[in-house]
Amino acid sequence: MQKRGLTSVVSRAVKGECKTWRPAVPVLVVIVLVSVVFAEIPEKRRIAELIRHDQLPAAEQQLWGVLGTHPDEVWALELMGELRARQKRNAEAVALFHRVLELDPSGLEAQRRLGALYQSEGNAAEAARAQEAIQQSVPGDRDANLALATLYEQTGKYQESVAAVERIPVSSLFMKLKPVQQETTPVPMCSCICFAWRTITNRMWSI
Repeated sequence: MQKRGLTSVVSRAVKGECKTWRPAVPVLVVIVLVSVVFAEIPEKRRIAELIRHDQLPAAEQQLWGVLGTHPDEVWALELMGELRARQKRNAEAVALFHRVLELDPSGLEAQRRLGALYQSEGNAAEAARAQEAIQQSVPGDRDANLALATLYEQTGKYQESVAAVERIPVSSLFMKLKPVQQETTPVPMCSCICFAWRTITNRMWSI
């Protein structure tokens, strides 16, 4: 009896007589979008690792594979900009980071990389403009304020330099610098940190 009942259910399922749950269209769309996002994460990390280990031809080939089908993919454009910067093709890197900012004006890392590139070329005005954009979004950003303190000091804007240092939380002053600055920015960071420490120490003693 139990066997006949099971056979009957299977038979009805094959004939389409059993009601089958089917997800609504919005649910399917969400599932597809989530799967695309999670597929991008390992791809982005893989390419970033290739760039970090200077395996630039392999990284470039994979980036072109992404940009060939999605020319406005922000993370791919940003990584291509980083790749071009490592190749010393700064004009192309600058153009790519500007394109990233057109697509995503809130992209702080693109601004940070632009500032580093401009500073490496001795363009203090553009470097400061890029770092100021970061500082306006995140007033206490340690790396942006340290870069601004150096840029202002180099151009004789000493009050602005001190103000930039004073915006840095003391607790974050000696944290590890971001890799982008360590690799691409020829900033005398030790002297800048010493200058920052002197400024903050003087401020504390004056309280």
